[in-house]
Amino acid sequence: MSLNTAGKQPHSRGLMAIPAKVLLLVISICAACGMEGLETVNQTNRTQPQTQTSHESSSDAQFEKWQAAAFQQLIDRWLLGEDIDGRVVDLNWAEEARSDVSLGGHQAKVALLDVNGDGQKELAFQTGCATVGNCDLYLYQRESKGVKKLLLAHNVQQFKLIKTKTNGFYDIETSAHASAISGDIAVYKFDGSKYQIYECFLYEYELTGRLDSDGQAITADKPRLTKVDCHIRSSGL
Repeated sequence: MSLNTAGKQPHSRGLMAIPAKVLLLVISICAACGMEGLETVNQTNRTQPQTQTSHESSSDAQFEKWQAAAFQQLIDRWLLGEDIDGRVVDLNWAEEARSDVSLGGHQAKVALLDVNGDGQKELAFQTGCATVGNCDLYLYQRESKGVKKLLLAHNVQQFKLIKTKTNGFYDIETSAHASAISGDIAVYKFDGSKYQIYECFLYEYELTGRLDSDGQAITADKPRLTKVDCHIRSSGL
């Protein structure tokens, strides 16, 4: 059997016709160009994420400064003894920050409560509220050198002190709205420095199958509680 090499001979002759020195020079130049291009890509890949991360961190840091300034004015009013208990007050955000603040973040619902029974009321306020009424809850305690943040809880529609105490501070129960008959509950306990989430429940008022005089469904008097892992609560925390 013989191989038909007629179609390959012209290509072989063309390659062999190039002087060896010229061929080596071309190969060297192409190799250098390839390495330079590869290095450029590698440098771009290394620097690009760093640029994005720096920008994102700067933006977050700037918003935190705006938020701290807006909150501080409310805190100062409390420290000066202004009667703001039970009031909804405007938060004075910097003009350049207003477009980044949610609609519910321009105001705060204030409550003063004594969380450790020492006769001094702490400052609690809810802000950043969604349409359904779930908000961020902040709790501050007065100190000799200013204030200390004791709690930041998310998705809080209502909150209250309960009878039990941990490390001298009343436990706090919060609830979040999910639907007309359901939501979730979280209990926070004081760890000696700040409040930490302790246990969580889903609640649901079961339907009785009866209607009231207005034709509305009647629910059970007490909700059914289901204990859940605090990290997988339906409304998050």
